[in-house]
Amino acid sequence: AAEWLAGADALLIGSGAGMGVDAGLGTFRGGKKGVWDGLEAVGLAYEEICEPRWFDEVTGEPRLAWGFWNHCHNAYQETKPHAGYGTLRQMGQRCPFGFFSFTSNIDSHWITSGMSAERLLEVHGAVRWLQCSKPCCPDVWKAPNDLALTESPATHRVEGVLPCCPKCKAVARPNVQMFGGDSGFSRARRGAQNSRYDAWINHLASRPDYESLRVVCLEVGCGLTVPTVRRELEKVVQKFPGGKLIRVNPENPGLAKELVPRGVSIPLPGAMAIEKLSKQVAATDEMMQATYILWGVDGGCEVRAPFGTCLGRLLRLAQSQTGMKLEYTQDVTAEVKQVMGPKTQSITAERAAPMELYQEVKLPEGSEMQVTAVMRVTAKFSNGHATVGGFNLDAPLAKRVDQVCKLLDEVNVGFSQPEYQKASEACEDRRSLLKETRNVQFKVLPKYGIEATEKGTSIMAAWIGSVQQGI
Repeated sequence: AAEWLAGADALLIGSGAGMGVDAGLGTFRGGKKGVWDGLEAVGLAYEEICEPRWFDEVTGEPRLAWGFWNHCHNAYQETKPHAGYGTLRQMGQRCPFGFFSFTSNIDSHWITSGMSAERLLEVHGAVRWLQCSKPCCPDVWKAPNDLALTESPATHRVEGVLPCCPKCKAVARPNVQMFGGDSGFSRARRGAQNSRYDAWINHLASRPDYESLRVVCLEVGCGLTVPTVRRELEKVVQKFPGGKLIRVNPENPGLAKELVPRGVSIPLPGAMAIEKLSKQVAATDEMMQATYILWGVDGGCEVRAPFGTCLGRLLRLAQSQTGMKLEYTQDVTAEVKQVMGPKTQSITAERAAPMELYQEVKLPEGSEMQVTAVMRVTAKFSNGHATVGGFNLDAPLAKRVDQVCKLLDEVNVGFSQPEYQKASEACEDRRSLLKETRNVQFKVLPKYGIEATEKGTSIMAAWIGSVQQGI
């Protein structure tokens, strides 16, 4: 599971009531159910009090309805989201195509934890938003933090002025999709969220490389009674050939037979599972990183990724890390070239550069060496940070090209000096000529973080080769 998350191109986070258990909220079902004290007193089940009919001012009991929903409103504000919310958001932010949260929870804890509203679909609505109970219109508005309602311990009905619709003055209700055929639920707010979610999914599905996209669906605390989230994540996994499902649930961790090859179950509480996964993902990230220099049509870029990253993911990381535009087809390939040597090998989107074609190459500046793979890709690059010789390049590669060109210019200036010309003409053999050549190079190399030794000339050659492969 951690390996899937570490290599995810996009992350869909699905969460149910089990996600809030570690924050102190009840699920109302299962082993960790939490029940409003008034339910037993009034002789109603959770599903019954969650019916919209109670808000009807003629046939229902709005004050009883608000007894329950005011309890929820206060409980959701008094409890704070656990650290797992922020951890999952950070996991999503590291993906090339980002993340989305698809939740059946109505507690607004994703928003409270710092999640952008643009990346959230609250499929069952949220208690913090109100609507008309009739409804006279589809309008939805935010509830005040304090509804100024007090629950009677004797009757469990609330006292105080009930929230009302600003247009028709009817009793207001939470903008939550309730049980019992809730035809009055306003879909205005959820519709906007749904449009953003659909656009994100469709963008992924319309990519030429969608078959190789690693779309990871991480489901946390979603039960079977109302399987909205489970079904959605299973549908998304099946939509993408490279999709994976991680199901975190201590009570219902099972996977359908057809999902077993592409899924994994973790029978742990949500916060615990998230913490363990986060540590394992961090450990995976600490594995050897490599520099990848990608040259293509009209440009190129330089990115960092784990050793052994496949071509398809490199291209996706290139877009997210550099902001450049890359155009390529589903059958994109790359020719991996040995920086110093004749070896080459062609790879497809699903393949990584062969181990023997990685080589230590100096960074654009300084003396640090990094394991590097250089490849020419059948992709068009544009919108680079700099243009060098007609090539669109991102900032690191532009810097590399600039520094290599300056080194070559300085060395060539040295070769053009009368002292070198005279000394080289006096050389009687290749060894003495090589010595004069080295004298010129050794004067220049330290300026670029390269030692003035025979080893330094090899470092220089690899550094120059990383650029000459493309330009």
